[in-house]
Amino acid sequence: DGPNIMSEFDFDFLSLALATVGLFFICFAAVNKKPRHILEEAFGIYRGGLRDLRASVFKRNQIVMGFCCVVCAIVVNLFSTGKSEIGGYLGDLGAIPKAASLIGFMTALCGILNYLSRLWSKAAFRSLVHEVVTEYQWPFEENMVLTREIGKLLGIPQSDNDTVETYVARIRSHLKIPLDGPNAPSRLERRLSRLG
Repeated sequence: DGPNIMSEFDFDFLSLALATVGLFFICFAAVNKKPRHILEEAFGIYRGGLRDLRASVFKRNQIVMGFCCVVCAIVVNLFSTGKSEIGGYLGDLGAIPKAASLIGFMTALCGILNYLSRLWSKAAFRSLVHEVVTEYQWPFEENMVLTREIGKLLGIPQSDNDTVETYVARIRSHLKIPLDGPNAPSRLERRLSRLG
């Protein structure tokens, strides 16, 4: 019989990496706020906005992702029982290459999952903003500071030639919100001032 494709060590290696990555995401999500953000709020530099909402959505997704990694680690660990300790992909490596492989795999996995979590969070944030804005027919024109922040978080570029009307129209188009809702301003009421 040839060597096993996956040895007990390989399964232990994978389950340890998944558990460590999962705990990393859960612990990282437990951090309340960045020290810089706390200081900005204490000095009154930053007042409200959507930063806390974006962070809340991202941390929720990190907790979910971390929990899924831990569950996968437990499942993988169950498969290691009864496997031969010889053969496998990593069975012949020394201690240092094994440690380097573990660190490299965890780093790569963290990077990939963190990137996917950011994409997931951005989609969830966009959906949440769309739901609230459409439900309450929020008037973008009345709070351009918050409107610019929404546009920035949604990745809508702001050009020097933008007016309040054109920028708000692009945000509404991006969120697929009708330009002429019940609370939408008429053409005569729309301000044509520069965004600045």
